[in-house]
Amino acid sequence: MSSRRAFTLVELLVVVGIVGGLVALLLPAVQAARESARRTHCRNNLKQIALGVLNYHSTFKAFPPAETASAGINGENPPQTASDEHCPSRIELQNRPMYANWLMLTLPFMEHQALFDAFELSEPFNSGRENEEARGTNLAIALCPSDRGHNVKYAGRGGNWARGNYAANAGNGPLGRVGRIMLTGQGWIDDLRRGVMGPNVSTSEEDITDGVSNTLMIAEVRVGVNAQDIRGTWAMSDAGASALYWHGWDEGAVESANGPNNPSRFSDQISGCRDIYQSRNSAITVDSLLRQGMSCREETAVGGRAGSRSQHSGGVMSAYADGSVHFVSDQIETRDTCCSAWDRLILSADGHVASGAP
Repeated sequence: MSSRRAFTLVELLVVVGIVGGLVALLLPAVQAARESARRTHCRNNLKQIALGVLNYHSTFKAFPPAETASAGINGENPPQTASDEHCPSRIELQNRPMYANWLMLTLPFMEHQALFDAFELSEPFNSGRENEEARGTNLAIALCPSDRGHNVKYAGRGGNWARGNYAANAGNGPLGRVGRIMLTGQGWIDDLRRGVMGPNVSTSEEDITDGVSNTLMIAEVRVGVNAQDIRGTWAMSDAGASALYWHGWDEGAVESANGPNNPSRFSDQISGCRDIYQSRNSAITVDSLLRQGMSCREETAVGGRAGSRSQHSGGVMSAYADGSVHFVSDQIETRDTCCSAWDRLILSADGHVASGAP
């Protein structure tokens, strides 16, 4: 009778080693394939949103404002544009009543009329409960699958704020009153500050003299690190939530949000940084946020500032004002003084076409 020979321990270890080696070789390829699929999904989302914004423009002859701080801009009336004679001199930025933002106004142009109708646009969004259910709605088209934390809603300003990953290019100035560089009034009119969609104001295609195919309209942001972090909140109007402010040249600034995924220690100066650090049972510190690429400066005297960020390797997805979608590298040229290649993308009427971008 013949007996079956079993594997020796050495042979078994060799087989295990070979299998382990194959897994180690294949795993990066699998992960890369998954990220490629996620990136494509993210690109498609951004394309659909950009087309919705352009459809809004076709109807109202202007882009939607990044945010509104007074009633009346509700999808039936277009915002003021950069060429209007009477840009608002300022809006009340502290404890201001907050109404519809750009993404909300675009909902009817992306086949989301029912969600748009669910909002009570005559009521401030940062007080009361009239819009609590609507603003907590998960909007799949607003989510990049490469990011994480979508299930943790923003708990501030009444709570129940669903997350999102796309933000309007407001311009290269803070959301606040800091001399001429504020983004309302003279700051918005300034050709070296103005983006595409600002607070209570916006541009039209005619205002974008650098060319719609050379001007950044929307770019990615990342979801906040906890429920107290406002960043990446689709229905919220604020720096880092759904709009990008002062994310280019930064002469005279302490730290900066200049360029995609800016690695500075205190690059974002957003509403509620202190709450992020002091949240219950939080182990979050300045250093831990820096390691996550989500730095936040507590002192926000200069007003809101937030740059574009993503979980993609090496850059961010962005949509230009012609509706085209591009991947912009973290290595794009930036400078402390105007104007780098990144600045040329942000600014809609600085007189120079973006070069070396994306």
